[in-house]
Amino acid sequence: MKNSKLSFLYPILMVLFVVIIIYILVIMYNSYFKPKQNFSNIELYGNKKFKSSSKFADVEFTTSQDAQTLYITVNYKDLTGVSAIHIHTNNNGSPGPILAWLGTSHEWQHGVAQNTPGSNAPCCTEDNPLCTLAAPKSTPYVNNLSNTTRTFTVTNKTCKGCPWIENGTLLDVHGFNFQKVLNGQLSTEKPGADMISNTLFELVN
Repeated sequence: MKNSKLSFLYPILMVLFVVIIIYILVIMYNSYFKPKQNFSNIELYGNKKFKSSSKFADVEFTTSQDAQTLYITVNYKDLTGVSAIHIHTNNNGSPGPILAWLGTSHEWQHGVAQNTPGSNAPCCTEDNPLCTLAAPKSTPYVNNLSNTTRTFTVTNKTCKGCPWIENGTLLDVHGFNFQKVLNGQLSTEKPGADMISNTLFELVN
């Protein structure tokens, strides 16, 4: 009789044991392996003003209360020799993904060959499913921007795990010395984006 009871309980205990093990593994995965969004303290960046200046432009942006929207004002200077202007995330002093497009050019729009494909592309969104480095259609061209002022509004539409502003932002200005498509052929310059200015945004208040 005892053996029959044990044989009846054994499968139940085994199933219970397996369920407990799976539960523990799920908790471990969520704690240690699952990609996390670094948005836990994003509220600290709400209602703030940031500024960056270079010889090509003075840029400032303020954040919305939830820090998910940037209200950007750009005072362009002399843009001779400039092919594109962006706000990037700060990746340890180097430009990470692009957050905002402040100016572009025909040369840039024909395709900037990157040293590492996809390394500087913005996170994929519905507006940019291929994560390309071509600017959105509404981006103004730099040949019309010297000594003007423009405003932009950028909302955080990043996909899961993509960076936003928590690690800082950079104002990057690019020249024309990069490999591009001319008359259907690649030019002889080296792949890259010819960054000619890289300045950190600093908190104003």
